[in-house]
Amino acid sequence: MSNMGKGAVYYLTRSKSLLIDTAIVAILATFMSFAMQMGALQSKGEDYLVLMLYAVILGLTSLQSGAMIVDLTAKDKLSRRIEFFAASGIAVKEIIKQYSIQIFRFSGIIPFFVFMSCYYFTDWTMSFGRIVCVYLSILVLSFCEIVALNIIVLDVKRVKLFKNVLFFGNFALVYLIAMSAERITELVNQHHIGIDYLIIVVDVALCMMFALLSFFKARHMSNETVIRRDGEWV
Repeated sequence: MSNMGKGAVYYLTRSKSLLIDTAIVAILATFMSFAMQMGALQSKGEDYLVLMLYAVILGLTSLQSGAMIVDLTAKDKLSRRIEFFAASGIAVKEIIKQYSIQIFRFSGIIPFFVFMSCYYFTDWTMSFGRIVCVYLSILVLSFCEIVALNIIVLDVKRVKLFKNVLFFGNFALVYLIAMSAERITELVNQHHIGIDYLIIVVDVALCMMFALLSFFKARHMSNETVIRRDGEWV
């Protein structure tokens, strides 16, 4: 691990606001794990459970990673630490890479335990390999999203607005998936499509979108542009 990665780990493990956010996510994860095992949910069918598991894991990962991006990347931008690193000759793309890797690692811990508990305590007829493929597609999507958001936050001026849009956007996404779960499973059953295949296709499409966004944004990003771009907490 590079010194930049070690510095990110040190900050993430000692940030009080992040510890509070993590505790909240852990409480939500515990509640959702128990909710997934309730008979009322399981009686709606396995496709519905898979979709709800997808929404829970993606939602928890997005909430956690979003909080970390604001607490690490955005605050380093506001405090001009990233400008100091860039002026010292550290490539901004290397900063984004190391921050993204550490955020990805930490944000996936709680969702992993949710996934394992839901799999262990639920009587699945779907094969373990297919459920793992759904989980892996979420991981790849989460990493692509983290990289894209780390690049975007270095380019935005109104950081607090970015934080609010990120939080409410993630919440709205999970809410829409949960509220539309029954309708989605009905359509899947009508057209004889595996819910896991649908999820993987959607995740691949979103990964490509985030990858292209990151590529085009990173092409025009340099140490000089990052130093010149100011941000403020509004």
